[in-house]
Amino acid sequence: MYSLCLQGCHAIVYQTNSGIYGFHNSGGSSPSDFLNRAKLFSEFVNEHNGENKISHRLYGVTFVKNNQRGYPVDNSKTYWKKELLVFADQLNFKGKISGYDLYDKFSSKNESAYVEFRLNNKKIDVYVKKWEEDESLGRKEKKRKEFFTK
Repeated sequence: MYSLCLQGCHAIVYQTNSGIYGFHNSGGSSPSDFLNRAKLFSEFVNEHNGENKISHRLYGVTFVKNNQRGYPVDNSKTYWKKELLVFADQLNFKGKISGYDLYDKFSSKNESAYVEFRLNNKKIDVYVKKWEEDESLGRKEKKRKEFFTK
């Protein structure tokens, strides 16, 4: 399992037969940043024997339609795909790439989401939930809700 909270970040998850590798890509939404960040993630995967494993899929999860990711203006979906292709290229991955636009679930501005990736045989189930503040703690502290939407 790999989990993280996203607002303007991009969750990049790479699934192999030995498990999943995750990268919380905070910032780096400029096309000039794609290659360096993809190289760093590829190095991490390779240092943990990921290059010798059978790969199944690459996933990308972020807010696209409202461009909370911060891609260059005009066509955020095109830049999202380009970013994922750069990561796939650095991983030497030729398989299926899946994307989940969090805006499809949370369509208001400046939302945050808790995202959880769970292995399910040769695929990953992605669970999302709105990331909310818990006022009962006496201070503004983020908490994970108990139930997720798959």
